[in-house]
Amino acid sequence: MNFLPSTIACFIGILFMFAGYTNAQTTIGDKEPKQKSGIGNLIQKHKVLILPFGDKMYRSEIDQSIAKETKMNQKEIRFAFQDAVDDWLYKKIKSRFDAVSLFSDTAKFKKDLTLLYSGVGFSYDKVPSQTNYETPVSDYERKMQIKNGNIQTEVNSDARFMNTKILNKDLLNSMNKKHGCDVFVFINELDLLSGSSTEFGQAVQRSAIFHYTCFNLRGEQINSGIVNVKFPSSINDPAKIMSMYLSSGMEVIASRLEKALNESKSKK
Repeated sequence: MNFLPSTIACFIGILFMFAGYTNAQTTIGDKEPKQKSGIGNLIQKHKVLILPFGDKMYRSEIDQSIAKETKMNQKEIRFAFQDAVDDWLYKKIKSRFDAVSLFSDTAKFKKDLTLLYSGVGFSYDKVPSQTNYETPVSDYERKMQIKNGNIQTEVNSDARFMNTKILNKDLLNSMNKKHGCDVFVFINELDLLSGSSTEFGQAVQRSAIFHYTCFNLRGEQINSGIVNVKFPSSINDPAKIMSMYLSSGMEVIASRLEKALNESKSKK
């Protein structure tokens, strides 16, 4: 007579074990989607296309000194800086994201370069704050007025930079389809300033001012502004100027880009 209760107790025990196993299977099944979701939340990979300043967007007060020492002509000097800016910016961005340099082979990418340079315009906008970045608003005006019979121009004294505007709506999408890029960094202009002389006739440090704009694939500006780098007047080799001094400016731009992409991701 004791056989039946024992059998029932054993059967109930088996049921509890089976229920526990089933529950464990269900719990594991519930974790799998979360793990997949977690993979999707990893830092998104980006591919950045780099475009250095165009031929007409180079302003230099030091070419004469460079030419005197290197025997390079003005066109060669300009291209040396274009190429060096592209090369160093590529290196700095490549350490963070995948990158594409069209200047790596100007003959191969001639059509792309022509399309990019012809597909953008420029506006002279207020330099944005990097602490709390907001896309600059194009509001620059040169007001004309007549005073004492003479035309006078009132120039806005706010700090400004050369900003890029996308004119060709298909420009970024076409680059995306061809090169797989979803981020675009334009170096809009390079200014090389000689600086002023001291009372003893010795030149103070020169300045290199990089104007730049970064876009996402939708054509939205995610960062822009200027980077100002000082360098001595004693060095007149473009390659040395870039490697020893101006490359630090490319690091600043790459760092700002990385911050902008991280912030845009956190807002999603």
